[in-house]
Amino acid sequence: MFMSFLTSKKLYNNRDKYLIFNDAKAQLIYNRSNHLTLRSYTKQFQQISDIQSCNLLICDHQTSLKTEQTKLYDYTIDNSSISELFIATDTSQDIISVSLPNTLEKITTFNRLNDYVLPNSVRTMTFNCGNQQFISGLFPQSLESLKLAMHLYPLVENSLPNLKSLHLSFYSDSIVNIGNLPTSLQTLVIEYGYVDRIENISAISQFQRLTTIEGCSFEWVASLPPSVTSLKFSACFQDTNNIEPGVIPSTITNLYFKDIGKVKLQSGSIPSSVRKLTILGYQYDLEAGVIPIGVKEFYILLTSVIFTVECIPSTVESLKVTIFSNYPVDLHSLPSIKKLSLGKRNTKISKFPPNLESLKFRFCEDPELLYSSLPSTLKELTLIYTKLIIDSWNVSAHHQPKRLIMKVDSFYFNENRLEDLPISVEIIQIDRNVELRRFNSSGLFIGHNREYPVNGGFIESTEQLRDLLCNGVLERNINNDKITSFI
Repeated sequence: MFMSFLTSKKLYNNRDKYLIFNDAKAQLIYNRSNHLTLRSYTKQFQQISDIQSCNLLICDHQTSLKTEQTKLYDYTIDNSSISELFIATDTSQDIISVSLPNTLEKITTFNRLNDYVLPNSVRTMTFNCGNQQFISGLFPQSLESLKLAMHLYPLVENSLPNLKSLHLSFYSDSIVNIGNLPTSLQTLVIEYGYVDRIENISAISQFQRLTTIEGCSFEWVASLPPSVTSLKFSACFQDTNNIEPGVIPSTITNLYFKDIGKVKLQSGSIPSSVRKLTILGYQYDLEAGVIPIGVKEFYILLTSVIFTVECIPSTVESLKVTIFSNYPVDLHSLPSIKKLSLGKRNTKISKFPPNLESLKFRFCEDPELLYSSLPSTLKELTLIYTKLIIDSWNVSAHHQPKRLIMKVDSFYFNENRLEDLPISVEIIQIDRNVELRRFNSSGLFIGHNREYPVNGGFIESTEQLRDLLCNGVLERNINNDKITSFI
C-alpha cells in the first residue's frame, strides 16, 4: 500500500505566483514581472492560514481498488499512467518483465536489468548497477538519452540502441571501445576518469550526426567528423606545449578547455568560427590577437598573469574573468559587453563597460562595490561576499541604474540593512528561495519564501527580513488596517 502524508499546500503548483487574493478583486503577481499592483488585501493572510493547515492524503491506484474507504483520500495515483520513475530498492533484486507501465518515459534505477524488461516507451534513462552485463536487448529501441555508470563489464557491440545522447559517468577499470557506441549519437559526454581508457578513437570519424563532445583528449582532434560544433577538452595536455593554427577544426563554434595547463595559445590556435570560448587555468599573459574576432561569450581563469582589455575582441558581449592578481583593469573601452562576471580574488575594476546590463561580483579582493560606479544601463546585480556601498548622493540621477534586480547570498543582510538600498532596487533575490518586491516605490517590500509557497507578507524592516530568512516564515501578526492605508 502506497500511502503518505504530504505536508504541502494545495496551491503548490502555483508556487511561482506571489500572492493569491480574494475572488472579488483578484490580481496575481508573477515572478517575471517587475511591477507590483495591489487591489485587494483584506483576506490574504486568512487564506494563508487556512492553506498552511492542509494535509494531503495520497494512495496508489491498486490500494484504492482494495479498500472501501477511497473517499478518505485526497488524491489517487494511477500506476498505469506513470511517466517518470526512480527505483532504488535492494540492488540485488532484478526488475522483472511487465512490472513497468507502458507510459514510462524517464527512469532512474540502480537495479540489475534483464533483457527486454524496459517498455518501448522509455526515452531517458540513468542507469547505475555494479554487476550488470551489457547484452543486446537490455535497453529499449525507444531510448534516446542514457547516463550510464560502468563498473565491472564493458560495453559490447550492439549493446546500445540508436541513442542521441550518451553520458558515461562513474567508471572502474572498464575500457570503452568507440566502435561499440551507436553512430546515431548527437551528444557524447565522457567524464575525466575515462580519458586513459578509451580505445579505437579513430572510429569517431564514422559518427556523422555527432555535434557535441565533452571530455575528449587532444588526440581526438584528427579524427573528429565535420558535424562536431561543440568541443570540451579534459585536462589532458601533458604532452602538448602549444596548439598550432588550423589544428582545431573550423567547424567548432563552442570551445571549452577544462584545464589548459602549460599550453600557450597563439594567434590562430582558436579558430575564427568559435562564438563561445572557455579557457581555464591559463598560465601565461593573454596576448592581443589570441582570442579571435567573432567570440561573443568568453570565460577565462588566469593565474598570476597580467590581463588587459586589448586581448578582448570587440565582439564579446558576455565576459567572465577570474584573475588571481591585483592588476587594475579599465573595461570602459568595451562597449559591446552587456554581461560581466568577476570571480574571487579578482583584479580591481576601475570602470565598467558603458552598456553593461548584468554584473556579478563574487568574493573580490576588495569586497566593496560603489553604487556610483554602476552604469545607468545595469538591470541585474549579483553580489556574493560583496557589500554595496551607497555613495550616490554626489552622482546625477541619470548616471544611476533605473530599475535593478539584486541577487545576494544569505549572509548579505547579516551586516547590511534593507533600508539602505537605493530606490532603484525593485526586486531582491536571496539564495533562490527568498524574494522581495518593492511596493509602489516605497520603503516597503513584499517578502516571499519559496520553501513555503503561500507564505508571505510586507517587509518593513531588516529585522523582519532576517526573520523570514532564518525561520522561513513571518513570525508576526499582520495589521490589515495599517496595510490598507498604503493601498
